[in-house]
Amino acid sequence: MNLTSLTLASTLRTLAMLGVVTGLLLAYNGAREKALFERTVSGVMQAMDEQIRSETERTNCLHVPIDNNIKTLVSEGWLEASIRDNSPWTLDIAYQASRNSGRVIGKHLTLTAHSSQEATRLKELAQTVIGSWQFQGRTLKILEVVKGPTDVSRMEFDPATACFAW
Repeated sequence: MNLTSLTLASTLRTLAMLGVVTGLLLAYNGAREKALFERTVSGVMQAMDEQIRSETERTNCLHVPIDNNIKTLVSEGWLEASIRDNSPWTLDIAYQASRNSGRVIGKHLTLTAHSSQEATRLKELAQTVIGSWQFQGRTLKILEVVKGPTDVSRMEFDPATACFAW
């Protein structure tokens, strides 16, 4: 073997190792991003459930909470500030109410990407969402149904007013 062959073999080995390391870093980053997405979605949705539960206890009605934004979820302690602060997306929430009774029937989490590259990745992450979602432009909207009263509380619930009679 001459020096040129050894240099070429060494260069190819180095490039192969660099490719392996790059692949591992990309896989790690993808897994980290997926975990962050799942933590953000589940954390916000649970915080919204807590807000609805608290509002129902306060008013005895299953209506849309008055202060319904991410800032309120954090300030009331339902959502960890780190979830909001570490999110690479802009977060927003909304509730949907029945036109007839005002009963809260749905909750929506909106995640907005800041660039088209982030939007592409957000759309890929949306494929992992269990349930209903919509993606348009740079925005992902995740929709969940808010379950009504069950068990004993159902007997005390007036569907016309969405309030409890206790």
